[in-house]
Amino acid sequence: MTGSAHCPLGPFWSQRLGKQEIRARQASERSGFLLVRPEQDRVILSGQAVTVWRGELV
Repeated sequence: MTGSAHCPLGPFWSQRLGKQEIRARQASERSGFLLVRPEQDRVILSGQAVTVWRGELV
């Protein structure tokens, strides 16, 4: 799943639907479910995760 796509969509749909949190499903090769909860200037994403890639910036 890509949380980066859900961060701007969460507040948009939350406001449009009048809900404080949205349950999202990504239908793709790496599909999954997550809970999107906008809070002031942040978006809280929750769900199960598996690390598929790790990197380090130096």
